[in-house]
Amino acid sequence: MKQWTSHGHCAFIHRSLYSDHMPVVIQDAYTTLAAYQTKTPANHNMALRICKERLTTLIECQSLVSVNGDTTMHLSRTQALIVYRSICLFDGDINARARAEQGLDILMPWGHQLIQSASSCSGLPATWNISDRGIHVPGEPTTTTHLTPCLDGNLDSFWRSWAYAESIRRTYLIVVLLVTIYSTLKTGWSGCPGGVTFTGDEGLWDASSAHAWKRVMKVVNEKAIGFIPIFSHRMGDVLANRKPADVDDFTCTLLAATFGRERLEGWRAL
Repeated sequence: MKQWTSHGHCAFIHRSLYSDHMPVVIQDAYTTLAAYQTKTPANHNMALRICKERLTTLIECQSLVSVNGDTTMHLSRTQALIVYRSICLFDGDINARARAEQGLDILMPWGHQLIQSASSCSGLPATWNISDRGIHVPGEPTTTTHLTPCLDGNLDSFWRSWAYAESIRRTYLIVVLLVTIYSTLKTGWSGCPGGVTFTGDEGLWDASSAHAWKRVMKVVNEKAIGFIPIFSHRMGDVLANRKPADVDDFTCTLLAATFGRERLEGWRAL
């Protein structure tokens, strides 16, 4: 998440996501993370206390919000909870870890509500394939081979809608990752919350503008495999059908979490 405070962009928060309007919960999460990342031994306790209190406030305030709220509300509160929970979980402070476990009980339900809200959001084109059914395991992932014809319209709007949808998918996958990894470390096992499709092609997520994104998309579409979203429950397909240079860091993180870092490094060495 360091990239978010330094570049306004990270693996699950796209640079364009809050360029027009930044919800208060995201403002609070950003300033809390920035303060924590620049902490010193002298002010460590203060930075951590701010995080713990904002985590509690977020949960208390958002528990009063209807689950039928708009998708951006669901997205921003879930992303904020990810930030606070990650800080508290990995700081090493026992009290902070207990507070993070409190957030863990809320994180998965919020993730499901986010996907359910997005599935009925009229502002998301059907092209982006976000469905509340996506949190289960379908037979086959949806395939969209070529998006080039779609790029002839309003490119900036198209890019932003893709980034919005992709932020939702990646945020949900981060939720799944945090919940399952922590549960496995603590109890030795974890349930299967379900997966979604996401875009893992190198360069698309990190494109700095709509035109840069279009250039990368053109390169992706010219490859033999074309533009094919990845289904998070079939990460083995990535190892079998793609080259390391074809996928981004987020995809590699999911591969490491699924198969272990040793197998990931073996694939990279091929």
